[in-house]
Amino acid sequence: MGRPIFARAMRFDDMKFEDHFLVGFKWPVISQRTGERYTVELTDKGFTCDCIGFNRHGKCKHATSIHDLLVSPEDDPVYNLT
Repeated sequence: MGRPIFARAMRFDDMKFEDHFLVGFKWPVISQRTGERYTVELTDKGFTCDCIGFNRHGKCKHATSIHDLLVSPEDDPVYNLT
């Protein structure tokens, strides 16, 4: 969890990031493969993650999983936060 977050952000077309009420919120994510803990943050530019894959490629499954959770079509408003 101590890796610096890279300056780019992962964006999704179905979500508006600027002025989103969760900007600045950080989600702890545990890697299913290694058990390592990462942090996904919502910024006004998109999602960031402190995992190696995000730092190398600008995208990762950790950020994608948080995005998918937030835009889920479930009836529970906790999961529909777009």
